[in-house]
Amino acid sequence: MVVVVLLLVVIVVKEGLELQHEQQQQQQQQEEEEEQQQQEEEEQQQQIRLLMEQEREKRSVQPSKRASVNFVYLREAFDLIKMDWNYVQEKQKISCC
Repeated sequence: MVVVVLLLVVIVVKEGLELQHEQQQQQQQQEEEEEQQQQEEEEQQQQIRLLMEQEREKRSVQPSKRASVNFVYLREAFDLIKMDWNYVQEKQKISCC
């Protein structure tokens, strides 16, 4: 009778230790998965930041390009006004004399 009780105690303790070991493995696996997931999220955030920074750089370059194009248009407009002004001046000289 005592032997049976001791065997039952040994079996229960053994099962408890195995269960505890399985739980520890599952917990460790969960922690590893969470850590990996967190690293992936951080990498995604870093990629998003990099893309946003590149987009900002593109936008900051474009206004200078627009400014140079606008300057060309202003220069052409100024030349046209100057030509018109010269034409008006010549007409006045001709009409005066």
